[in-house]
Amino acid sequence: EEEATEVWERWFEADNAREILKGISNELLARLKLSQFNLVGLRRNESELKAQLETSKKQLKCGKVCSLEKQLQETECQLVNVKTSADEYQQQYNVTCSHIREMDNLIIELKENVTNAENRANAAEAQCKILTETNEELNKKLAL
Repeated sequence: EEEATEVWERWFEADNAREILKGISNELLARLKLSQFNLVGLRRNESELKAQLETSKKQLKCGKVCSLEKQLQETECQLVNVKTSADEYQQQYNVTCSHIREMDNLIIELKENVTNAENRANAAEAQCKILTETNEELNKKLAL
C-alpha cells in the first residue's frame, strides 16, 4: 500500500510537471506567433520603406535620401533580429514539445507501474486471506 501511495504521488508529480510544461509550451507558442506577426509587420514596413525610398530619391536631395537609406538598414537589422528571435522561440518550442512527450511517456510508464503494484497487492491480499483461513482450520484441528 505504501508503494502504491508512492507510485501515485510520483504519478501526480509527473502529471503536474506535464501540465506545467504544457503551459510553458503554450506560452512559447504564443510568443512565437507574436514574433511571426511582428515579422509580417516588419516585412510590410520594409516594403513600404523601400517604396518611399524610391519616391524620395526622385524628389529629395542627397541628404534626405541617405537618411531614408539609414532607416531602411535599421529596419532590415530589426527584421534580422526578429527572424533570429523567431528561430530561437521555435527551438525552445521544439525542446518543450520533446520534454512533454518524454513526460507523457513517463506518465504512461508510471501508470503501468501503479497497475502492476495494485495487481501484486491484490494477489498478496488474496494469499493472505487463504493463509488466514488455512491457519484457522489448522488451529481448530489442533484444538480437537
